Amino acid sequence: MKFLTIFLSLSLASVALAQEPAELVKLRNSWESQLDATKEKIDTLYFSELEELKKNFLKDHNLKNAQAVQREIDRDNRAANEPAELSKMRKIYQNSIRSAINELNKSYYKNLKNIQKDYMDAADLRQATAVEREIERLRIRHAKPADPPKKKTVKGSSGLRKSGEISNKAGQSLRLKGIVVYYHKDANHVGVRVAGGLGQPKPIFMDINDNGDWIIAVSKIMQHGQGTTSKQVRLSEKPIIGGAVKINRNGEWLCAAGYTINLGRKSDKRLEIKKFDKRISSAEAKVSDLGNWEVEGKLENGRLFKETGRMPTSW
Repeated sequence: MKFLTIFLSLSLASVALAQEPAELVKLRNSWESQLDATKEKIDTLYFSELEELKKNFLKDHNLKNAQAVQREIDRDNRAANEPAELSKMRKIYQNSIRSAINELNKSYYKNLKNIQKDYMDAADLRQATAVEREIERLRIRHAKPADPPKKKTVKGSSGLRKSGEISNKAGQSLRLKGIVVYYHKDANHVGVRVAGGLGQPKPIFMDINDNGDWIIAVSKIMQHGQGTTSKQVRLSEKPIIGGAVKINRNGEWLCAAGYTINLGRKSDKRLEIKKFDKRISSAEAKVSDLGNWEVEGKLENGRLFKETGRMPTSW
């Protein structure tokens, strides 16, 4: 019985230690948000500069160097003899990431030490110990190098994913692997072969709402649905080169890709509202939960466009 009492006491103590103070949780959330925002800002600038560097090489008719930059954008293996400009740009990016993260970590460490001191002054062992564990985790994390940039949305291309994954708050996601887009929910992985037979699907545009309604535009097609049930529509005779897709929580979607702008909703209804004589090369799109939509971008001949409106009340 005495042994059981001691065991229960130790168990309760372990549970108590696992309960973190609210001030620590708030401080950590703020630090992580700052890390994400800072890294996203630097990543966006880096990928924008890569796109500009690629354009400059193409204008100089230097295809080999342009291809090397594209490999960096796609996060593929580095080219054997990459241009010096790319190596220099990557080094600047890595140094910027490292410096920014170090500054945020130092500030977080200082704040952790301050609240730990307050808990110690208040003779609160449990809270002070919880902060000490967080400080140790920070020391370990601080020693690690910065993670490589994730596939980012290139500025001017809403919903663009050259590869990778896009997820909603419900744990559902679309993941590109090879020429198949996989729909995920929890541990169930089901392949949605939207790109079968179309070669490498780049670029690909994807969006998913919190109800599992999704939309994809890739190569010459658009596909929309919910879960593993979907409908496919041919967009044009030529592959898309840019565009945007967006879907709201009601399952109403907008697709600007190829030569057209299309509206629709999850009941398989679709309405083509605009057709251009040139393909869309880049776009940004918005679709509110009230049904208001907006899309603006550029055609492959350089002409700018902007369209706004409201989802139809009846289809």
